Amino acid sequence: MASRENGYFGEEVCGWLLDGARNDGSPLQDGEGLVFLPRSLDPAGRSTHSFLLESDFAALTLLRLELSPLLGASPEAEMFILCLSELVANAIEHGNRFDPGRRVKVEVVRTEAYLLGAVEDEGEGFNWQEKVERPLELEGEEERGRGIAITRLCCAQLCYNNRGNRVEFMVKL
Repeated sequence: MASRENGYFGEEVCGWLLDGARNDGSPLQDGEGLVFLPRSLDPAGRSTHSFLLESDFAALTLLRLELSPLLGASPEAEMFILCLSELVANAIEHGNRFDPGRRVKVEVVRTEAYLLGAVEDEGEGFNWQEKVERPLELEGEEERGRGIAITRLCCAQLCYNNRGNRVEFMVKL
């Protein structure tokens, strides 16, 4: 769950989530996060898509091909797909460790105002707090370890669950 201490949500969004404000007045339940927002804030003009991927990069390629026409052609949609690709690649490689018995769950919500994504793997999770603050380094020979930094720069909101096996992000349209 998001908190003011452990994510990149802005104060307004984070406060809204923590206070459990739904349109119907009922509290948020554990496991609900950013993907819940369009159901309450923009219920009319939204579309939701869920995917269950094998822990293989070929599945990521197919996901990108399937999402492109659903999201439309815009710089924001391209930015969203870039963020999603980085996070799904991390889930496949680092979370599930390419284990063919494990899956990556992907949720995508499109509204008139924003695109939301959630990526969850079946791995142990990781200490995302150490990685999320790391700046994007463009110099040097190492081409690895840039996915979270790229995603953080390209999206409006980024939040991991405490365990570190689920991440949610938002790109404004």
